[in-house]
Amino acid sequence: MRIMRGPNYWSVKNPKIIVLRLDLENYKDTLTNEIPDFSVRLEKLFPGLSDHRSTEGAENRFFESVRKGVWLSHVVEHIALELQNLSCMGCGYGLTYPSPQEGIDYVVFAYSEERAGEYAAYAAVKITEALVKDT
Repeated sequence: MRIMRGPNYWSVKNPKIIVLRLDLENYKDTLTNEIPDFSVRLEKLFPGLSDHRSTEGAENRFFESVRKGVWLSHVVEHIALELQNLSCMGCGYGLTYPSPQEGIDYVVFAYSEERAGEYAAYAAVKITEALVKDT
């Protein structure tokens, strides 16, 4: 995890971002639509994700994308943003990039308060793991 506090490689417009280098391990080739009832569990736990856009111009279509299949790193990004939004720290900027190394993605998202953003990053990874394992 790297915490950015000013203009950086990832974003000039959003200087307060967190960059996670996420190793997807056994799930590097797994899309959300390949995990039974993943979208149902995610929507039940975070109904506010329905307001998230999945790609540029795709407003309020996050769950539609999850049902069609997205990488788990993309889910981590949105959960981290939603955790902050639920805490009244409106954060909307986030992107996920594949790294040159197979199975490693970069998850980039904005934060309002540094410690809250850091916590959201760790929690988003743990929550995503729990949703995958249905625990």
